[in-house]
Amino acid sequence: MIGIKPILRIVSVLALAVAAGQLTETLRGQAVGSVEVAMTASDAGYVGAVVGITPVAATTESTKGDACATALKLAALPGAIIDVVLSAPCHRGQRVVLRHSGLSFTALVGADGQLQLQLPALEATALVATYLDNAQVALGQVEVPDIADMTRFAVHVPAPAQFDLRAATADRVYVSVPGAEGTARVVALGAAQAADPIVAQVYTHPATDASTVDLTLELRITPAICGRTLPVDTWYSQNGKVTRASFTADVPPCGTAGDILVLKNLVPTPTLILAD
Repeated sequence: MIGIKPILRIVSVLALAVAAGQLTETLRGQAVGSVEVAMTASDAGYVGAVVGITPVAATTESTKGDACATALKLAALPGAIIDVVLSAPCHRGQRVVLRHSGLSFTALVGADGQLQLQLPALEATALVATYLDNAQVALGQVEVPDIADMTRFAVHVPAPAQFDLRAATADRVYVSVPGAEGTARVVALGAAQAADPIVAQVYTHPATDASTVDLTLELRITPAICGRTLPVDTWYSQNGKVTRASFTADVPPCGTAGDILVLKNLVPTPTLILAD
């Protein structure tokens, strides 16, 4: 449990949002705003859009004497990486959803009640929210100055889709590597083994001009998705400012399982070559 005062403040805001008729949105990739809080149902991937939350400090303090208190700590690492440490002693082995700048992914709390991971930041003022079962939320915010010198592109396709983000430069091709830390050029986010998994991939270009990078999305054609139209959500971060986009991908009919559908032109050329 998080502290009593943070709970009361979040609950009161949620009550106002519900009374005002706020619409709910799916957790998979829908933006809420630059400052956001959302609650997950225990058995589904839904969140409610709540606005007007005052940004909190990078640490959600534990309540003294509460053995089940949840605490979230954030720290900015070199390379515009957010070090995320979640302490949830009464949620061992459980599913948790992390959300930053509208980008969501699942993780699993360790057997010791701790979760630590590295998240590539998309915004200079980075707000991270974690959602546990029983509608428990922990929030944190941290400044990430290094992001002013780089470009990032993130993509999400809902399960059961299997995909890879590929970035080709003049002399090298980058793809995600299992177990790679947040400083890798392409990072895979999300625990695919979690219930109702949410996964994403993020490419980092160490400059504000990414016009020489060829980004493609490789979507594996499997019996689970063949013949379907899938939503694809993307995030383009330049100088710590995020542009969000969505489109649909028509997967070829069944019978072509094992093939790969390659999606190109993920970022419009004018956006790619723009440098502040």
